[in-house]
Amino acid sequence: MLNIKSKYRQQKVFFGIVVVIALLSQFPDANKSIMTPITYIVWGLAAGFVIYREKSFVLTNYMKLFIITYSGFFIMQMLVVLSGRNTAISTFVKLVPMSAMIYYIFFYIGCKDEELIWCVLHVYRVMIFILAIYIIITRVNGNVTTWMNSEVYLMTGSSHKNTLGQLLGCGFLEFWMNYRCENRKKLAIKLAGMILLIVPLLYVQSRSALIALGICLIYAILVGDKLQNKIIKLSLMALMVCAILNLEFVSDILKQAFLINKYSNASGINIATFSSGRTQYWKEAFDVFQKYFCFGRGDYYVDNFYLAVLAQSGIFGGLCLFGLITNRMYLNFRTFYGKQQNRKNDYMLEKNVVVISVFYIIMSIFECFPPFGPGVASMLFWMLSGAVDGKKYRTRKLRND
Repeated sequence: MLNIKSKYRQQKVFFGIVVVIALLSQFPDANKSIMTPITYIVWGLAAGFVIYREKSFVLTNYMKLFIITYSGFFIMQMLVVLSGRNTAISTFVKLVPMSAMIYYIFFYIGCKDEELIWCVLHVYRVMIFILAIYIIITRVNGNVTTWMNSEVYLMTGSSHKNTLGQLLGCGFLEFWMNYRCENRKKLAIKLAGMILLIVPLLYVQSRSALIALGICLIYAILVGDKLQNKIIKLSLMALMVCAILNLEFVSDILKQAFLINKYSNASGINIATFSSGRTQYWKEAFDVFQKYFCFGRGDYYVDNFYLAVLAQSGIFGGLCLFGLITNRMYLNFRTFYGKQQNRKNDYMLEKNVVVISVFYIIMSIFECFPPFGPGVASMLFWMLSGAVDGKKYRTRKLRND
């Protein structure tokens, strides 16, 4: 018994270290040339550990789909490049395997014990708070005036504002859903934690993450179990928003976070300018897709996941990746809505995965790489997806035994 507890403790430490290293690689000022290879190595070690512990490779239906669709996508991309049609392969050839690796590792964790899942998620949450504090100390502190007067993003270069937007937005949602306010002290801690996370998110000016976060907060309330609680929470949220927006300094911060000041000072606010030219870029990407309809034109960046896939890999590549993501979203929503929602403690993991799924449905409209990246920025989506599949597999196995 003692030996089992010791092994369990070792697993918590091991997987916790993997998550810590993965998130450290996304910190502003992190040396990407060093941290990126280390991140790939630790995820590879974690995957190797899982296979070694299981003495086999358990294939879920989704993992089979992952292997089949990605193999077809990879072979197609290689053949197109070898034929001379394109000189560069799609960026998603490199991004998708990382997502599969994270999914499978957390499928294994979900198969073992739900407590282990929550332990690793707690490590994720702590690291997001450390990231938020790091940004506040190194970027926000003493730089508010410059930020308020700037008409450009201040988080550029190695900081990757959209990566940080994903991490901070997901961290906010994870904290919002899972930290229980059982007394006034915990309520005060929750409010302080929310402020701590929202300040750097506003500063990095990832508007797509802010929009997705706002929608997800409303959705998280709507998927509660009692209609009365939904109405009360939505009413309180509406009142709080109205009260906050009436504060001039808060209104100024929000205008700066969404770059409204920049566009109002220029040619005026419209859909094209407010989206930082995305509508025009979307049109250009669609033109590229039409020109390279079957197999795409290779590496091509546009701030829309769906158009980026089509422009990079054509209709055939799109069928592969869209099928993969559509099926994953379907499984996540079916897993949640198929649960007995009157058992609060039993479906919290499923609620987490469905809310984060909504977050990435929104993010993928405005950014190129979510829900596959960039890097490990989308890792929480795949962590939760693997965990709920693992939990389902474990429950089914116990029932059959």
